[in-house]
Amino acid sequence: MKAQAFSIILLCFALKTALHSNPVQSVQSKDLGTTIQVMGVLNCPLGTVISIEGEYISATPHETKTEATSFAIRVTKVNGKPLETPPIIGLIAANANKVQLPKPGEKCNYRGYESGSFIGLPPDVSKDTGIKASAEPWHFSTMFCILD
Repeated sequence: MKAQAFSIILLCFALKTALHSNPVQSVQSKDLGTTIQVMGVLNCPLGTVISIEGEYISATPHETKTEATSFAIRVTKVNGKPLETPPIIGLIAANANKVQLPKPGEKCNYRGYESGSFIGLPPDVSKDTGIKASAEPWHFSTMFCILD
């Protein structure tokens, strides 16, 4: 009976700890890509060279301040394997003059890697400076960088 009571108390303590623990984990940025592997929306580690197939969905490509062009596709396959839920991801073509941009709805194949960065304005910046928050909330976003 004592063992049973002890087990119940231990279970209650474990549940309380699990329910009240902070789910946010802190990591050092220097550990990203080394001891911490970040998985992208394509379910591969960021920076891994992969092949993707998908359908072009952007109405118009966007020129960036560099020589790159960006557009979006709905990815249906990664390395030849169909995806259960095809994500939409932005593509960056660093060598835009060598990349044939598809027409909306057209199927396309690319080789490259998924990368990421934070976009938007952090909430504390608006609070501390009065700068209006951007339409895009502060979050981590990934994109696919086309190699060829």
